[in-house]
Amino acid sequence: MANRVGWFEVVGQDGEKLRSFYGDVFGWKFNVPSPEMNYGMTEDAGIGGGIGQAQGGPGHATFYVGVPDPQAALDKIEGAGGKTVVPVTEMEMVTFAMFTDPEGHLVGLYKSDDGPGPCPGTRSRGESLSRAASAARARRRFESPRARSGRTGSRA
Repeated sequence: MANRVGWFEVVGQDGEKLRSFYGDVFGWKFNVPSPEMNYGMTEDAGIGGGIGQAQGGPGHATFYVGVPDPQAALDKIEGAGGKTVVPVTEMEMVTFAMFTDPEGHLVGLYKSDDGPGPCPGTRSRGESLSRAASAARARRRFESPRARSGRTGSRA
């Protein structure tokens, strides 16, 4: 069975405005457990996710895939042309990593002891992922290949 997406994230310059936008457009409600992080979590989107303020970077939209061994996954990803952005990071309730694909899209991994398939306990893992990713971004400034090259979201 294939690995499953267990969390999504959208962060940018104005977390409150982003939450308002997604809430208005899709009817999502957000729990903001830590106002100083400016990060709200929702379970209304089909899978758990978070929307908030970028911590020292241009922002991004990404998703997290559950894998049994994040380092083995990163090794496979790098062998296929991806690049590690945040190495395997162990936090209190989650182990995660982030990479870019060959076109520079940011994607996350999290250690899933449940193996491939739907992610039981997504809410608590998602909360941990959001905290862990925010902490990692606070420690490391992420600058996407698009930001470095001056490209925008449109393709010619």
